[in-house]
Amino acid sequence: MTHGSLDIGAGLNTKLPWQVLARLLSSPSPDHQLWWNNLSPVIGSSLDESGYSIDAQYRTLLMIHHAIIPALGPFPHRDRTNVSWVDCMANSTGPLDISVNYQNDAKCTFRLTLEPVGPYAGTESDLVNETAGKQLLQVLCQLQPGMDLAWLDHLDPMIVKNREARQYWKAISHLPCKSQTVIGLDFHKDSSFTVKPYLSPLVKAVATGADFFQSMFQYLATVPNAKLNLALLEQYMGSSKHSFQPEKTYLSFDCKSPSESRVKIYTAMDMTSLEEVYDLWSLGGRLSGPDIEKGFEIVTKMWTGIYPKPLAGGERRTSLTVNFNWELSPKDGSVAPKAYFLVDRDLDANVSDALVSLFTDLAWHSHVKTHLALDRET
Repeated sequence: MTHGSLDIGAGLNTKLPWQVLARLLSSPSPDHQLWWNNLSPVIGSSLDESGYSIDAQYRTLLMIHHAIIPALGPFPHRDRTNVSWVDCMANSTGPLDISVNYQNDAKCTFRLTLEPVGPYAGTESDLVNETAGKQLLQVLCQLQPGMDLAWLDHLDPMIVKNREARQYWKAISHLPCKSQTVIGLDFHKDSSFTVKPYLSPLVKAVATGADFFQSMFQYLATVPNAKLNLALLEQYMGSSKHSFQPEKTYLSFDCKSPSESRVKIYTAMDMTSLEEVYDLWSLGGRLSGPDIEKGFEIVTKMWTGIYPKPLAGGERRTSLTVNFNWELSPKDGSVAPKAYFLVDRDLDANVSDALVSLFTDLAWHSHVKTHLALDRET
């Protein structure tokens, strides 16, 4: 201590925030410490390379240490014998996904998506991981003023509780993954964040014998004052011959008032041609116009950059899982599609090359630099 100031150690001022916090923070449990040790270098480097200020990096990392890591459940042993819950994330290391969202005007946003896991999830005490998602949302509400959980409260009946799970256990026990709640966070450069829950209709539909799409639309239709154009999606899903993946079908919304919150319908399927992709992109031709066509040009560019390439190990690809979402606006009734390619079996170099090629075509030169820097760091 010198002249009323605290010297926290020589050399700390030259380190990244995650490196400083690694020396200063303590964890409440061994699992928490293991999660922090594994995640903080990736998160810290991603924030730094994505242009977040030093202050924003500290605030974001501290928030993740305080609120997110306790919601991840036990850190899995190598043989996973300490893990009783099968999560839905396409990540062998745990129930979360880390990404950077690239946008126009050189903007990029750090994102984190996780499935909160309770300490007894998957055991007789908590068959369907009932409360972990709600508990995390309550913590986030305390940290971020203005969050509105009205959508969550209205759609709560779509989620199977432990009491119902015991009642319908014969019907749902065969489901390898009983995930119902996933939470996405966008971390902004002013240190605020936005929250987007994802709710799965699958467990409730299997328990009651209902169609998972119809069940989801029925709940949405009862939301008061939400001017959502559900008809296009209902018509398409009802008539489509595609084999949608029910375990990857979700209803998502912003934690804002229903009159302001976007609503997104997510689903996925294995696809073998761009014609199939376009059919979902346009809802069988129900969506049209310059924006739809311009967006699909980007989809086409990524497809042709990834699909023909061999998988890791030299295996020839026979299909590509494409995750779709359709964003429903509560203000003007518009429907906007998005597509995500699942590339967990692809060579990292092939995916990176496809992104660099796309960003170059779009003249996103700063994003090329950011992506390559992140590639080196992670």
